[in-house]
Amino acid sequence: MIINSNRVNIQNIAESNQEFLELLIRSIDEPVIQGVKFPGFPPASIQSKYVGSSNEKALRAGYRFYKAVREYCHLYHPLNPDSRILDFGCGWGRITRFFFNDVKSENVIGVDVDPDIIEFCKSDMHYGKWFVVNPVAPTKIWEKLFPFYRLKGNSFDLVFAHSVFSHLEENVARLWIEEFSRLLRPEGLLIITTWGRTFLDRCESLRGEDHQSSAHKNWAQAFISVEKAKEDYDQGKFLFEPTPDHEGGILDKSFFGLSLIPRKYVEKEYTRYLKLLDFVDEKVKDPQAVFVMQKT
Repeated sequence: MIINSNRVNIQNIAESNQEFLELLIRSIDEPVIQGVKFPGFPPASIQSKYVGSSNEKALRAGYRFYKAVREYCHLYHPLNPDSRILDFGCGWGRITRFFFNDVKSENVIGVDVDPDIIEFCKSDMHYGKWFVVNPVAPTKIWEKLFPFYRLKGNSFDLVFAHSVFSHLEENVARLWIEEFSRLLRPEGLLIITTWGRTFLDRCESLRGEDHQSSAHKNWAQAFISVEKAKEDYDQGKFLFEPTPDHEGGILDKSFFGLSLIPRKYVEKEYTRYLKLLDFVDEKVKDPQAVFVMQKT
């Protein structure tokens, strides 16, 4: 690996995305490389709480989605150093950090509903801008409380939400789609993951077993009438079931649970805001389904 010794910032430290991935993995144990401070990591237990894995395994899984996003950008709206990017539901910045190699770090914004993880990002990520957001869609009341909502329209070239719309209730999800359509610049991209149809089989396969994982416990109790759920999915209905262990708190079961958004639903409901470019309900781009929309 050859790194130009004249490079002194994180945006220019790697010659390729793959090289940047290897540097990020190296930074787990070596936070300063070639004089450049790399984004930090919370404890492994915190990482796993958000993404189900930690350190190198978590980064490699996140890189798979990042690569898919970059491919879509290359096809439909190429990024440049001045592009602005929003990671909606950023957690500890697992995916956000990859974009520091693509654009100016001050143009990368991460938002999450958890104030503790945003405090981590502000203190330990060293790059980007970080904000707490209300979990439900914005209103004028929230504009006074959260700086994120004071962002002007036509602000972003790319908005992505990984494993967020796989949990949101139908009306909350729609309101966020509407908000993203406001925030995106013309030709800007929105890239979202949600549970795909095969998730229903996964839920069914977990029934009748004891599970240590709270996620697997929730999945085993979800969509009990699996054939009816598949029929509804195929007809283009939004599927949502609240998770029983989310009672009160930031993520209440009234709007947070397990969600499947089929292509037919996206075509019917979301294309009033944005143009649908692609929908992949297979584990090709990511373990979840992926859909891509563009502001025209």
